[in-house]
Amino acid sequence: MKVILDIDTNSKDAMALLNYIRSLQYVSILEDEPNELSSEQKAAIEKGLKSLEDGRLTHEEAMSSARLRFPHLFENPDSPRLAFA
Repeated sequence: MKVILDIDTNSKDAMALLNYIRSLQYVSILEDEPNELSSEQKAAIEKGLKSLEDGRLTHEEAMSSARLRFPHLFENPDSPRLAFA
């Protein structure tokens, strides 16, 4: 089973719980880390920004399209994610 948790790393209680979970032999923790963007990804972002600047696409249209295509990315994008395998 895999469970994804959003943990407030500023909370002492949350970090104590996380440290306890880390001590369990039957739990492995995968922590998300920032990824470097490829040159292709950077070019796609620049292209999208240019479309916005030129008025060919509004922010609302871009967000609506992204939410339809990638709903899992909009669950809670501001929280760090930890996956338990």
